[in-house]
Amino acid sequence: MIGKISLNVRVDFEGGERAPWTHCSAKLEFFLSNVRSTLPLCNYSNFILQFGLVAQLPMHVALLLCTLKACQSQNCKTLLDKYEALKKLESGTAKKNVAAQYKVPANTLSTWRKNKDKIVKAFEGGDSHIQRKQRAGHHDAVDKTLYKWFKKVREEGVPISGGMLKEKASKYARELGIETFKGSIGWFDRWNGRRGIVIKTASGEAKSCTEDITASWKETTLPAILTNYQLRDIFNADEFGLFYKALPDKSLHLKSGRCIGGKHNKVHLTGMAAANAEGEKLPMFVIGKSVKPSCFTGVINLPCRYRAQKKSWMDSSLFEEWVREQDRKFERQGRKIALIVDNCPAHPQISNLKAIQLVFLPPNSTSKTQPMDQGVIRGTKSYYRQGCVKKFIDTVDNCNKKPFPTSLF
Repeated sequence: MIGKISLNVRVDFEGGERAPWTHCSAKLEFFLSNVRSTLPLCNYSNFILQFGLVAQLPMHVALLLCTLKACQSQNCKTLLDKYEALKKLESGTAKKNVAAQYKVPANTLSTWRKNKDKIVKAFEGGDSHIQRKQRAGHHDAVDKTLYKWFKKVREEGVPISGGMLKEKASKYARELGIETFKGSIGWFDRWNGRRGIVIKTASGEAKSCTEDITASWKETTLPAILTNYQLRDIFNADEFGLFYKALPDKSLHLKSGRCIGGKHNKVHLTGMAAANAEGEKLPMFVIGKSVKPSCFTGVINLPCRYRAQKKSWMDSSLFEEWVREQDRKFERQGRKIALIVDNCPAHPQISNLKAIQLVFLPPNSTSKTQPMDQGVIRGTKSYYRQGCVKKFIDTVDNCNKKPFPTSLF
């Protein structure tokens, strides 16, 4: 074990002699903190001196390590630790067992119990859940007022940017008469950290889907379907777009450099994913722009159903053709099917179906009522992107000329 650690020490201490502990590898920090917690101070110092000789540490580094206190993070529990410990106490777990599991004294658990309301509110409300302690900022009044405004506005679905938050914070500071406040980038990053706020892409239609819209579906339509059809005979189908040649629009980059890239490829396909409630999948329906793509040359059997459309979109004629094809297949199998689809112009009512009953979802409700939107399509795209990543890495590694490719395929 010492042989492994000594190599890490020699590498990690190259950063400078003034801050050796901060440059320690995680393995070394964990190892030394465990030794420090189990040995008396005099024995620990002797161990470090001997360890320094074996690991070939400079003497001043070994002496400094002898004077370091035990890693404080062992006794500093996160908000998640406190929350989980309180839940275990509520479930009836013995106090001494919880204390032993989290390596804290029993009186510490008593303190957490006294502050239970604050801890639960902070954790479930998203306050400081990534911080080890709930530290207030230098301008606590601005901090709290801004957070209340932020939660209120986001609950209404209004997108908030960093610039908007900094401007609102400066306005609150002026109203409160705090002249020393500066809405700097550093303050903004620390405020985000205290409140557990991250940048996310606002997407989907969930905000436009209200309980009134989905009430009739949940109370009437869906129970009727479940009563009249077996799960194996309840199918859902939904379209999705796939920019199959596009590379990521974001990239890891050196902080000091300018991040540039090529033009994003917007060539796309439309796919129709369909499956029943028990996992039986229908062949993927793919819609492209070209009637005879060059990649089909020499291909005898496609693993999917392919049709061409000038904009690579689903239209009413293609949808009707696909539904009637499925209707004939299920009629031959002697099955009666409920096919749940989105309510949109590309999905018209189709007459004279013998095996399929079309069931349309309420308008603007697919984010909550569409089964395919509950992770199925996202999983399909993830598997595809995983393959694309491997292909692109191979392409870049085997590319002997520049510029490198800016799209897939």
